[in-house]
Amino acid sequence: MRPQLIKGDQLTPSQQREVLRADIFAGRWTKENYERAKVWEHSSNIPDLSDVPVSDKQWLSNHAFYILPDGHLAHKPAYCEPAYMADYQNDRRHKDE
Repeated sequence: MRPQLIKGDQLTPSQQREVLRADIFAGRWTKENYERAKVWEHSSNIPDLSDVPVSDKQWLSNHAFYILPDGHLAHKPAYCEPAYMADYQNDRRHKDE
């Protein structure tokens, strides 16, 4: 079975912690992510470290994540989507059934 795309603010607290700890999202530009500077330090396009626009909670609510049937974060695909894509995917899934 394929992973399901679920909005970040609809994940369980345990799933949210798993997403926030995942290496694939270590570069997220949020106030609570202190690893962001390490990820960006070798980039020529480094954002201004003093200008962190969102909290982890806001970042989660703006994105959707691929979750496996067992409830864990899928690492393939290794990216997240804009939150509205979860609605789109779920609408398409219901039409196909």
